[in-house]
Amino acid sequence: MNQRFDFHEAFCRNLGWVTALELDLLRGKRVAIAGVGGVGGVHLLTLARLGIGAFNIADMDVFELANFNRQAGAMMSTLGRPKVEVMAAMARDINPELDIRIFPEGIGPDNFDDFLRDVDLYVDGLDVFALDVRAAIFAACGRLGLPAITVAPLGMSAALVNFLPGKMSFADYFGFAGASEMEKMARFLVGLSPRAMHRHYLVDPQRVDLANQRSASTPMSCQLCAGVAATEALKILLGRGKVYAAPHAISYDAYLIKQVRTWRPGGYRNPLNRLMVGLALRFMARPAAPIPHAGKTRDEIAVAYRSPPWWYDIRGFFVLTFAYNSTIGAQLRFFGPHFGRDHIEIACGTGTLLDLLLRWRRWKKLPVVNITGIDYAESMLAGAQHRFAGNDRVTLRHADAAKLPFADQSFDTANIANAIHCLPEVDAALKDMFRVLKPGGTLAANVLLYPRGVWPLKRIAERVNAWGIRKGILYTPYERDDIRRRIVAAGFEVVVETQLGNTYNLVARRPAPAT
Repeated sequence: MNQRFDFHEAFCRNLGWVTALELDLLRGKRVAIAGVGGVGGVHLLTLARLGIGAFNIADMDVFELANFNRQAGAMMSTLGRPKVEVMAAMARDINPELDIRIFPEGIGPDNFDDFLRDVDLYVDGLDVFALDVRAAIFAACGRLGLPAITVAPLGMSAALVNFLPGKMSFADYFGFAGASEMEKMARFLVGLSPRAMHRHYLVDPQRVDLANQRSASTPMSCQLCAGVAATEALKILLGRGKVYAAPHAISYDAYLIKQVRTWRPGGYRNPLNRLMVGLALRFMARPAAPIPHAGKTRDEIAVAYRSPPWWYDIRGFFVLTFAYNSTIGAQLRFFGPHFGRDHIEIACGTGTLLDLLLRWRRWKKLPVVNITGIDYAESMLAGAQHRFAGNDRVTLRHADAAKLPFADQSFDTANIANAIHCLPEVDAALKDMFRVLKPGGTLAANVLLYPRGVWPLKRIAERVNAWGIRKGILYTPYERDDIRRRIVAAGFEVVVETQLGNTYNLVARRPAPAT
């Protein structure tokens, strides 16, 4: 269909939320956006669809693969192409009448005047680490009396701060003058989101290294930010609706389904902000606690388990709570259903968890099954033998998980609870577990991951793990992707996987032969 572009028809669905007169007013406005990669690119397209008629856009970068998770213009067809050119073309594809001035060299003091010429509003799209140029462009907006918006994508949230003529300035709110680079970053992040709601669900803090300018991002946050920025732009440009300016900051977190509005009179000088900045600097400067690799043999590990069974159970409860960040109840609900008619419990230890699982199954009225339990630590196995002495459904064997003394395809199901990370030959053990399972049989396992989450829980878990490695009861924690790859390499297909605390839970199946 060859249809000519008509502005009023193209954007008529905005009417009702704006009047016809207001739509024409937006058509006559010019918005400057520095940075059109992550949030900036989505800002541009959203504002173009709102009916804004003119833009100044700046970016010196090109699209690359690492941009694909969040940047509107990042596609296979645009790899290596300048972001300003791609985004200008995408915006003109929405509105061919757009007046777009592009600044492919980026922005700096030499071109601030040109970049802000004829502009009605500045919307910040700069990289989070571009602190000095951000401070400079906001200062330029202040001198020219231009309203300016910054909406930061933090986790799965949008963090808004507006800077309006006659109100608190960017410099007074964030206080970059005379601060070190790390302190600037801390003041910026705290100022954007004083409550830092996003910190509660960061599952892998190792992916964020602010000192080396490495951060994590989501596509949802960029979309949220564009919606917030365009709404603020509408209110500012049309002069209607309440607009909160610094020292107010507003955050909406989609993951937590929560909105927070803060007021910090004095900006960075506010006692609460100063406290939060101090804490942020402390966390940013602290290196991740190194976790040594045990390098212990299976015999050395077995010696480490020569404690009385009752002591192991007490110790295990605290390790479960503070290292795994999990609970007995969660383990019962996960492992309890995974018992086939002929079942092997690998690394059964003293049998405490197995006993609880069997009680849980009786309570749930699940079928009685035949169980074989194995462990390499003889003292722990002795505790299990005492516990199940009168149960003819449970057979216990002293065995190595990497050299199981059973015929191929002997079992319908296998559980290995709280132990994969204790095995010095994990790949060999996974392959032998695969061997003894029948086609279609399943392995249920939980794996201790490198600690994640917020201080002090992360710090406690790091210390517990380091102690466990020195003691010999832990061989190594894992990264989720690493242990998953090893399980797949052993021949399994992963059918269920979840993460709770520092624990990766999964159910993997030995594929049945194709029919």
